[in-house]
Amino acid sequence: MFQPQYLYNKYSALGLRIALLIVYLALSYSQLYFKTTLPLYVDAIFFLLFLDYKNILNLKNYYCVYAFLIFKLSSQFWFPNDYKLTFDGTLFVIAFLLGYEIKNALAVTHIPKKTADAVNYEKYTVTLELLIKIFVVLKIIYLIFLISQYGVSSFYSGQMLADKISNYGRKSVMDSILTIYTAFIDNFLLAIIVLYVKYISAQGKTPNYYYLILALLVMPLIILSRANFAFNLITLLAIYAYFSKSMVKVYTYLIPGLIILFAISAYIGFLRINSYQTEDIADVTSGDQFFTELTPIIAYNDVKENINVLHYQYGKTIFLPLILKPIPRGLWPEKPNNSGAMYMKEFNADSFAAGFAIPVMIFGDLFLNFGIYVTILLLLLFGVLIGKCNQIYTNKQYTNIDNYLILFVCFYSVLRNCLPEALISILLIFLSKKIIQIFILKVPIRNT
Repeated sequence: MFQPQYLYNKYSALGLRIALLIVYLALSYSQLYFKTTLPLYVDAIFFLLFLDYKNILNLKNYYCVYAFLIFKLSSQFWFPNDYKLTFDGTLFVIAFLLGYEIKNALAVTHIPKKTADAVNYEKYTVTLELLIKIFVVLKIIYLIFLISQYGVSSFYSGQMLADKISNYGRKSVMDSILTIYTAFIDNFLLAIIVLYVKYISAQGKTPNYYYLILALLVMPLIILSRANFAFNLITLLAIYAYFSKSMVKVYTYLIPGLIILFAISAYIGFLRINSYQTEDIADVTSGDQFFTELTPIIAYNDVKENINVLHYQYGKTIFLPLILKPIPRGLWPEKPNNSGAMYMKEFNADSFAAGFAIPVMIFGDLFLNFGIYVTILLLLLFGVLIGKCNQIYTNKQYTNIDNYLILFVCFYSVLRNCLPEALISILLIFLSKKIIQIFILKVPIRNT
């Protein structure tokens, strides 16, 4: 039934949000006129107003928080008076939010219908729980192999992490085989988990969190995979929020979860730094390591300020590396570079050769290839896409929650790394999911 009052409220809310964006844009534009940056608390107030507190762990919030940390907070330390740089960040956020809010206002709530295949959901979940156990065993086999190469003491003191840095770009055939093996295990395990969440949700049940904790947290932790642990912990919290009926419980787990994330990430980072500093490489300092981890804003600024040196790439550092990504660099050392590698070779060749790289982020990647105006347009369209995806999560559309979670688990990579790195991860998990559905679960193709 047509509900004019509902539409009036909906579009009034959209108008209010757009007005808020215009006010923020006007305040930020004043930076260019007065040639000074806005106080950090002004940016913080607007960013807090933009967040969705009802669904705190969604992709919109993910984007806004990351953009704020990079362009507003991080830039205060590295470029405290660069008002042009912070204005870029404002444009990127406003473009994204404008696309997001328009899509959100126009979205129609879709309630999935039960299908004839619903009777098989329980059978699917039993099979998927078995697959989780099998792939955990495969991860354990990989762990045993690594420990056999280093010994327990050397492995857990961080020597393996240091060797991964030292051998970057100089991998042997065995290293390439291990890279393919771990990528296969990780992608299939994530595909299994998102399908498990989908079919459990279809039954109106909650997942067995012991399986999820074992696969998503325990295994990356004992293998010392800091990135996988961090992304998986945030994904696990998002899964919990999806099933939870109480936001109080979500926030109760969220805050300790983030504390654990930072503590463990810092500890694994300390192991890597401490072990790597024992290597006799004079050109690499602890500053390089923190430089790599904490300052992608520097890479973006360098790309922007030196575009006359790097030149616009018109997609060459996105599409070619994406197509060739499945080929390990150990098998083809000279394969085309992505935007981040191109930037590092031009401005930080020594650090890059030693295994350190500063990510140019999605913003630098798009700017290097298409310039500022096309970047703004693409981020607006990106906001539209995320607005559509978030409807899946907020409306609990179990039919597509698996696809949403694939994007969610890779979203930090989408924002921080070069696009080929993130897109190939999304594609491989998606293909793994399809293989599991069609060949293992025997789900009819029309329902995959």
